[in-house]
Amino acid sequence: MGKHYTTEFKLQPLQPILNRKMSIREVARFYNISSNALVGTWLKRFEKSGIKGLIPHKSSGRPPMKPKYAKMPPPPKTEEDRLRLRILQLEAEVAYLKE
Repeated sequence: MGKHYTTEFKLQPLQPILNRKMSIREVARFYNISSNALVGTWLKRFEKSGIKGLIPHKSSGRPPMKPKYAKMPPPPKTEEDRLRLRILQLEAEVAYLKE
């Protein structure tokens, strides 16, 4: 797992870049940051959202493939549909009781 940097630390290398005193590559080398791209990402986030863009947010992880619960079927629109559904329910109940 990668190294985690605090919001305060992320601001330090951005100051020389914003003041046009150092390049992203120089800042990464000076602050011993493993990747130039990481500093570039911080810069883009800071320019887009300010300091809020640098605050780490906890990701919720990968979403499940299937929902936890099955969706309820829509209610029958006609009396005939309602009766057909009731017949299916009763047939399923009879089949279960026969087992």
